[in-house]
Amino acid sequence: MYQVETAYNNYSSGGGHNSHEINIMARTCGCGKWQNRKIPCSHAITVLQYLGQDATTYIDPCYSLENAIRTYSHQFKVPKSESLWKDVDGPKWVPNLALLRGKGLPVKSRIRNEMDGVRRELGGRRPDSDLREIQQK
Repeated sequence: MYQVETAYNNYSSGGGHNSHEINIMARTCGCGKWQNRKIPCSHAITVLQYLGQDATTYIDPCYSLENAIRTYSHQFKVPKSESLWKDVDGPKWVPNLALLRGKGLPVKSRIRNEMDGVRRELGGRRPDSDLREIQQK
């Protein structure tokens, strides 16, 4: 069992100053990335480098070339017509309508005021002229 402390980092979403326990034999880390991705996380790689071991030997066999070749070695039979496609038995995926955007550009919700220093110039060349900054006389 090893413990790795991360330094403060402005560019990291976690910010740093975290402590993670790494168990090499169980292939686990306190951050959970090694368990989820089945690839050693940066904390585990640090410990493995300290121990002089190659981190690539701790990558799960599901990522191996042999496994990829075995997965795609059989022949895929694609029906030529949509009428031959089978219906899928299982849950139907329905999109959440509240998360879908409407067509066109989004409506701007910002309300401009006198602090912006910008106003519409009267008598512009185009009837729908853009906002321009004009000098006060």
